Amino acid sequence: MKVEKFEDLLGIPSDSPLGKSAQSLLSLTPTASRQELTTEGDLAAFWGVSTRQVRKLVSEAVIAKVNGRFFDRATATQGYIRHLVAAAQRRNGSDPELREQKLRIANEQADLLELKNQEKRGELVSAKDVESEWADLLRTVRAGLLAVPARVGARLTLPQTHLSEIDIEIRAVLKELGE
Repeated sequence: MKVEKFEDLLGIPSDSPLGKSAQSLLSLTPTASRQELTTEGDLAAFWGVSTRQVRKLVSEAVIAKVNGRFFDRATATQGYIRHLVAAAQRRNGSDPELREQKLRIANEQADLLELKNQEKRGELVSAKDVESEWADLLRTVRAGLLAVPARVGARLTLPQTHLSEIDIEIRAVLKELGE
């Protein structure tokens, strides 16, 4: 049995909308076999770029002219897409080591920003400031402890030997704490 029409093969009536769509699809010529020549300006408009960008792509050998003045739209578009994909891959970094370094830097920057924000909110104090405050406090405590024998001796009128023993004990404790 010889089938004359596509609709007959599918069992679709030719006057139905689906039958008409099938016929229109069959009548199309594949674009891959047909060369559609276009100018630099038309190609730029088609891609949504400037003509300067098209000329740059020609100078970088991303796309090529077919005969001095025209471009094959399909071939040029494929070249442009390959160019865009390659640029995106370079931007995203296909090198895992480079990606790892970028991630590490981003994490460090985020940590630094978090610390600065905590400091501004008063939630964080620098170690240098804390050390300075503690050093001042401990100097005051040391001076007060070393003055104890003289103050006690003035109030109680103790013999100098007793005051010397108290002084020796206080200094021993301070020395032990300093180690």
